[in-house]
Amino acid sequence: MASANHLLMIFLAVEMASVPSYAMAGLRRGRRKASEAAIKYAVYGAGTAGVMLYGISLLAGVIGSAHLPTMARQLAEMIHSGTVGDSAMTLVLGGLMLSTGLAFKLSAVPFHFWCPDVFEGATAEVAGFLSVASKGAALTLLVRVVVGFATVSGHVADDATVATADAASATPLIRTVAHERVAEPVAPAAANHDELNVALAPVRRFMYLVIAIMSAVTCTFGNLAAYGQTNIKRLLAYSTIAHAGYMMMPIAAVAALAGSHPLLAEEAVSAMAFYIGAYLFMNLGAFAIVAFLRNAMHSERIADYSGLIRRSPTTAVCFSIILLSLLGIPPLAGFVAKFAAFRALVTADLWMLLAIGGLNTVISVFYYLRVIKIMTVDPVPADLLPDAFPLPWSAAVFIVLVTLPVIALGISNDGLIRWTLAAASGLLS
Repeated sequence: MASANHLLMIFLAVEMASVPSYAMAGLRRGRRKASEAAIKYAVYGAGTAGVMLYGISLLAGVIGSAHLPTMARQLAEMIHSGTVGDSAMTLVLGGLMLSTGLAFKLSAVPFHFWCPDVFEGATAEVAGFLSVASKGAALTLLVRVVVGFATVSGHVADDATVATADAASATPLIRTVAHERVAEPVAPAAANHDELNVALAPVRRFMYLVIAIMSAVTCTFGNLAAYGQTNIKRLLAYSTIAHAGYMMMPIAAVAALAGSHPLLAEEAVSAMAFYIGAYLFMNLGAFAIVAFLRNAMHSERIADYSGLIRRSPTTAVCFSIILLSLLGIPPLAGFVAKFAAFRALVTADLWMLLAIGGLNTVISVFYYLRVIKIMTVDPVPADLLPDAFPLPWSAAVFIVLVTLPVIALGISNDGLIRWTLAAASGLLS
């Protein structure tokens, strides 16, 4: 998904990542909720895949290619020459349909409905994997699509060395493919290249608006829906939806900055990558603790965590640290990640999106602190057996080890920042 530069490869990558996820959600066949979660996940995924594939067919049919760099150049030439005409609405519709597949993998609103049910029905281990691996892959794919359509590459196509004679002597189908692969002009003039990049301004504006609106609605809905949850996995599912919205915000900045400030756009990509790195430890730690508590308590109800600080102080302290990091409290990793994402919005002058992100951080305070309050302030339930909660020492060691990076990345994060900047360098400049 992260390296795809062809729309059909993007579709195949999304499907090959989705189908194993459906099986993982229903891994525990004896549980009715797990089977229900897998069926919902598969049906919803099939629907969004069909919409996404139809959008790809619309885009490829109008532009004449499914190769992202070639599509960007062809689209820029169409806009620059004024030949888009009646195809503009088809392109918009195709772009929106393409975004449904990406939004499904991100569990972005309004394609989030599978997430809470799947997280509740699947085991905590599977939910933790889906919340991190699926989001990371989908975010990198979204960056790939945005960068692919945002600018016109001045380089020769990778397969431009294919001989013209070979293309001429091939079958009609092979000729079409060969023509698509060498469609980019060789070494365009600098002025023409700049004009084509300017012509893509409406495309960048469209991508920025779609991603900005989707990210704002996603984080707002995720935070508001988390309030009334009584199951810890459903609460973390809505938290995952909210964080997907936060992580999409720097990508909106990438779309806004790509045409005029490519280096700043790469820094926004780096901010998103840093967020993923910090989110990896935060969410894996949260779901690991939920899994250990499920094994010990045979319950995933938040109310059953009452007085956890007295029964397992190490677990309660580590879980509180992780929840505070998800909230974005300094000096933890979540604060640095949100600060980097919000700084990208400031750089792109996306002040409204920044205000929505800040407001949502305030909203999320209440449901994160509610869980911490239940664990640390509420008394131990009277009906709890004294010996009903022994956690093995190996579980405590694992919980501490997965919590330490959440603290360490908030205090010293130069190494991860350098890695993310190196990963983002050269994408646009």
